[in-house]
Amino acid sequence: MEIMIDKGAALILDKIEECGFEAFVVGGCVRDSIMARTPKDWDITTDALPEDIIAMFDRTIPTGIKHGTVTVLVGGQAYEVTTYRIDGDYLDSRRPESVEFTRNIVDDLSRRDFTINAMAYSPSRGLVDRFSGLEDIKNKIIRCVGNPDLRFKEDALRIMRAIRFSAQLGFQIEESTQKYIEENSLRLHLISAERIHDELEKVIESDPNKVKNLNNLGGFVDKFFLGYRPSDENIGLSTKIDHLYEIFGDKFIEVNFGNIDNLLLQDIKRAYLFLDMEGQDLEKTMRALRYSKKDIDKSLAIHGFLNDSSLEYLFEKDGFAHGERDLRIGLKRIMSRFGDLSLAKNAILAKIIQKNLKADVYFRVYNDIIESGECFSISQMKIDGRFIVENNLAKGPMIGNLLNEMLEHVIKNPSDNEKDRLIEILKNIY
Repeated sequence: MEIMIDKGAALILDKIEECGFEAFVVGGCVRDSIMARTPKDWDITTDALPEDIIAMFDRTIPTGIKHGTVTVLVGGQAYEVTTYRIDGDYLDSRRPESVEFTRNIVDDLSRRDFTINAMAYSPSRGLVDRFSGLEDIKNKIIRCVGNPDLRFKEDALRIMRAIRFSAQLGFQIEESTQKYIEENSLRLHLISAERIHDELEKVIESDPNKVKNLNNLGGFVDKFFLGYRPSDENIGLSTKIDHLYEIFGDKFIEVNFGNIDNLLLQDIKRAYLFLDMEGQDLEKTMRALRYSKKDIDKSLAIHGFLNDSSLEYLFEKDGFAHGERDLRIGLKRIMSRFGDLSLAKNAILAKIIQKNLKADVYFRVYNDIIESGECFSISQMKIDGRFIVENNLAKGPMIGNLLNEMLEHVIKNPSDNEKDRLIEILKNIY
């Protein structure tokens, strides 16, 4: 087997071998190359000691000398070069307390998490695959290297990584590996919320169906989801977000969103997955998992909208249950509610998917509201708070109440959004 190696990584391998040592690219880059995926990083393993690597290359960073890792800089790119090692005891269920350097590549591969990540390759020595990673790739299997119980006790984050790889690669988790994932799920309490967050987001992004694997982990669900388990129905909704082109067609996405990158895919997926969770519990969950305020706000906004029954009438019979005028008024209320038009469009799309409706009519009316310049926000009204104050029409909180009342009138009667007409209406009110 021949693997096309990144130029910088190839240069490092050649240099190390010229100095009399072994060197291989290892782990994910080998796996991805075999699967015809583009590697994100090229990690290198060698029997050379860290001080040897520092002496060989002009530009290095002693990234993790204690664990045998030196970063080598080549052409503006960073490559981690790590000495073959045997890990000591994992006392914190995350990192070994000590490492022992070795000159045997198999010793190094045997400490790794999964067989598909325990392969090494060099042009001069070929593929080293002592744990049948190549066969597991062919069979689409996630399997631990050696004893799965030991692997997960060493590093509980491997539980999340197994599910994440399953989602990203479309692989199934091998039976014994799955058994010890479930038995060790309580150990996830030892892992930082930031690391759980990162792995969870990759699962949701890649294949929300794999969230079902998390439902089997009592330790995870109780600790991180407050006991909540996403239903199969809600997971199914989240999965639909990965098939928008198939559901709506290329033209619809292009006309209404420009491209798929303008859709808030992760926010909609989260809102679906946690659809049956109370909003305050979703906020608590996301805060505990160290989500950013921006992500929390967007997910909560969509989640709250999906659970709001006050506008449910709009999402019946493809929008025409009560006529186009009511649909137009309702959409303007939604646009006013969100303020952020991008967020509003995504929320409307999420509701359409939830109700299994046709999207064309909603977005035809939505786009017409925008193009015609109809008012849907206080900032678009021809009078403002200053006018109300200067004319002594209201004070304090009543100013906002009056503006909201006027906005509701204009949303229903768009032609009335003229200053003289609004003044006349105000005089009739007062």
